[in-house]
Amino acid sequence: MIYYFSATGNSKWVAEELAKGTGDLAVSITEVMKSKQLPPPIKSGETLGLVFPVFAFAPPRFVIDFVRKLHVADDAFVYTVCTMGGAAGGTFRYLEKFIKLNSCYAIKMPSNYIVMSGREPADKIKEKLAKAELMLPAICESVKAKKAELKARNSFVSFLLTEAVATLFNKFASDKAFRSTDRCTNCGLCAKLCPLDNITLENGRPRWHGNCMHCMACIQNCPAAAIDYGNRTRDRERYVFDFLK
Repeated sequence: MIYYFSATGNSKWVAEELAKGTGDLAVSITEVMKSKQLPPPIKSGETLGLVFPVFAFAPPRFVIDFVRKLHVADDAFVYTVCTMGGAAGGTFRYLEKFIKLNSCYAIKMPSNYIVMSGREPADKIKEKLAKAELMLPAICESVKAKKAELKARNSFVSFLLTEAVATLFNKFASDKAFRSTDRCTNCGLCAKLCPLDNITLENGRPRWHGNCMHCMACIQNCPAAAIDYGNRTRDRERYVFDFLK
């Protein structure tokens, strides 16, 4: 089983490519969490994959909440692949507080944190995707062989940095600056995509309710580019995985 969390498509693509290469099944963590059903246990000898983006040098708190719900046999093979625009920090050591890991991998993908910067140039995005695609077959073969590879396990110093930065990020990440513009078509996609069900439509326009992890699913996927984060994102190009198509 491969569980993934993805807001703009990077981790979804990685998970689906891993599923093709390993003959496994890729399942959205968002769908599982919204179903309010406990995920089935990972039994003895089975393989579990976790794929997610890095938020502030750590796994998203949404992923940690999901992992806490998992029941994993002691001798199951567990691997994780994180996607990131920059650095992973102490992501894997942080995750190991909640689940045993046999293998860890990190893949650079196009950045999607529009609060900090707009979409990367198309040639840079193509370069990152090409390099990512080259990494996946080797990961698939290692997973099928249940080969323990801690290629991306971070140093203790990185872990300490993650503890500090992630704690502050999770505490202060706020949706107060999100707003919809007159371009809004009242389609409701933002509310549908929000993994935390933090958005509702009021008089046809989105309203945020204070439980936000800054995944950027709403702002990046809006088909009318009608959501902004204060004035920071007003002139920034949006990014979703398949924008080149």
